[in-house]
Amino acid sequence: MTMLDNLERQLEELEVLDAIYPDELTINAGSVEAARKLLADSPGDIDAAINNLPKLSFTIKLAPLACLEQRTGQLKHVQPSIVVEFPPQYPENDPPLVAKTIGIDSKRTELMSAIETGLDEHSGEECIMQLITSLNEVIESINEQTANDHEKGVLLAEEKMQERKAKSIREADDAIAMAVPVIGRRIINSPYILKPAKIKDIKKCADELNLGGYAKVGKPGIIVIEGPEEGCKQYCPMLEDRGWKYQKVQ
Repeated sequence: MTMLDNLERQLEELEVLDAIYPDELTINAGSVEAARKLLADSPGDIDAAINNLPKLSFTIKLAPLACLEQRTGQLKHVQPSIVVEFPPQYPENDPPLVAKTIGIDSKRTELMSAIETGLDEHSGEECIMQLITSLNEVIESINEQTANDHEKGVLLAEEKMQERKAKSIREADDAIAMAVPVIGRRIINSPYILKPAKIKDIKKCADELNLGGYAKVGKPGIIVIEGPEEGCKQYCPMLEDRGWKYQKVQ
């Protein structure tokens, strides 16, 4: 097969691709016009003329590629594409050249490997359709995995948000519990309350602990106190320190 045959096959392949991918394909019109002009002119040393031609080239958009925003974890899609060139000996002897990738991160090893494999498997036939199909299948697989990763990320973020809410509620409840004192009350029965010193003890201890209440002096005697629970707990021990005995607390 001559170089002229290869050039004609390249032009035919471009026509097929343009018919199948009218919205995705952008052909380098200048290189196509130069090739067609050469075919029309039929120069004597056509092989040399073909070698001097600019390579037929085009850009093809692949399927949208899903990825996750590094900072926010949001799911987004980018538009990957490849720039392809046809060397003079394609398709008979040489594979096409992927001169450039656009929107394909070098970390996407699956796509880069698929490109290399597609070119390595060239067997003397037109192979661009097969290459595009293979790359789009890899993209579909990547998109499924990315969607799963995004869903897991959303669930994890929701769990963390619920944990933060629950923690905030607990902290708020604890703050309220600390801010609002617990009110206590004690009823103290004594066989008798007669001595003036003991009557003074009743009020003095209550004042020191910010307690209120009343007392019935006589025989028997009754003391009722009310106020902060911590003060109520300390009231009876304070009376005992002053010599009070035989107290019955309710």
